[in-house]
Amino acid sequence: NGADMISVALPRMFALSEDDLLRYLRPILNGVDVPSLVQDFSPAGGTIGADFAARLLEECPRFSYLKMEEPMLVTKLVAISERTGGRVGVLEGTGGLYLLELVPYGLCGIMPGLALADALEVVFKLRAANKHDEAFELYGKLLPRVLFSFQSFQHFEVYLYCEKRLLQARGLLSNANCRIATFTPDPYTVRYVDELNERILDVLKELP
Repeated sequence: NGADMISVALPRMFALSEDDLLRYLRPILNGVDVPSLVQDFSPAGGTIGADFAARLLEECPRFSYLKMEEPMLVTKLVAISERTGGRVGVLEGTGGLYLLELVPYGLCGIMPGLALADALEVVFKLRAANKHDEAFELYGKLLPRVLFSFQSFQHFEVYLYCEKRLLQARGLLSNANCRIATFTPDPYTVRYVDELNERILDVLKELP
């Protein structure tokens, strides 16, 4: 249907060996004629590393990107690049929480939520262009909102609420309604999220 790439999330509900994961991915990645991205979000345990990335690339040549969502990723990022000869790019999820740390070591991109994607892209490009002071200054203005929304490590519904409220504030959604079974914020949280969003809107006006 014209997609330029497919994205596949590893199943992490149960503990699976790397052989099991490879068996799961092989028919998907080799069943299409476009590059593929593999996402590994594993809150309950370890994630795949350089050895697995190299095995997967060998068996699935269209494997092109790996999206990771974990702290202290630099060593693994460098190892993946070395083991795959730079053929597999690593992207960071986690709302861009670790991008300043990772960009100098070869991070090829970020995949945050939509609401702050454009602002975080500017931070990424500034850092990649060695404009470090500007990158840190802009990121510092975004950080309170990033950190508050990423209480989602304990409560993902908080993230969804924050994301939709900011998308609404930016005029990208007509309302911020979630499904019925969802997080209901108290009035104090509502006021704080709105305050954070007002500050983000001010920052967005200054973006180059």
